[in-house]
Amino acid sequence: MKIGEALKLERKQLNLSQSKMAGNILTKSFYSKVERDICSIRANDLLQILSLHNIDYSSFFKKVPELSN
Repeated sequence: MKIGEALKLERKQLNLSQSKMAGNILTKSFYSKVERDICSIRANDLLQILSLHNIDYSSFFKKVPELSN
């Protein structure tokens, strides 16, 4: 699973729109491109989004095994 897919899964589980998930961190348009793996998200922005929605970093990154290689 890629970061965009993992973010989308978390967003769906939280029943949030893309705008709500992006918060004031990213525009809805850019966030949508991240979910579709068109654009890459900066590490700082990703961590801010995870923190905003109280998503555990460890469990999130376990969903993205390509990052742990």
